[in-house]
Amino acid sequence: MKHFLLPTVTFLIASLLIGVFYTFPAYNSLSSKKEEVNLKSKELSNLKEYISHLYELEEKLQENSENLKKVDWALPEKISIPQIFEFIKKTATENGLTVIQLGEFTETLSKKEKKFSNLKEVSFPLSLAGTYFSLKNFISALEKNSKIFEIEEISFSYPKTEKEPFIFKLLIKTYSF
Repeated sequence: MKHFLLPTVTFLIASLLIGVFYTFPAYNSLSSKKEEVNLKSKELSNLKEYISHLYELEEKLQENSENLKKVDWALPEKISIPQIFEFIKKTATENGLTVIQLGEFTETLSKKEKKFSNLKEVSFPLSLAGTYFSLKNFISALEKNSKIFEIEEISFSYPKTEKEPFIFKLLIKTYSF
C-alpha cells in the first residue's frame, strides 16, 4: 500500500502545481481574451452602426444635391466676378435695362454677423440705363434669385428729353464665405 501512496500523493501535488501555475493563468488569460473579444465585438458593432449612419447621411445629401447647389450659388466660397457680371448683365437685359458700367468689386469682412466671422461682403457699383419699370423688374428679379444681393444705394438722373432713358446708379452687395 505504501507503494501506491507515494505516487498518488506525488501525482496529486504535481496536478495541484500544474493547476495553480499553468491552468489558472491560462484560464485567466482565456477570460481576459473573451472580454477583449466582447469589447472588440461591441466596437465593431458600433462602427458598423456609425458607417450605416454615414451612408444614410450620404443618401440624404445626394437627395438634396440641388438644394446644396443653390446654397453654393447663394453663398460661394469665393466670388466669381465674371459669373456675377454675366448674371447682372443677363438679368438687366431680360428686364429692359442696359448695363452702362460695372465698377470695381471690393471685398471686406462682414461686420453684421459676428457668428459668421469668415463671411465676406463683396460690393460693386453698377450703372444702368432704362425706364423706372425696368428697374423695378430688375430689382424684383434680384430679390427672387437664390443668390443674396442687397441694394445699398440707388440714385438716378432724370433724362433731358423724353426719348432718353433714366440713368440709375446702384451699389450692390453680395456675400461669400
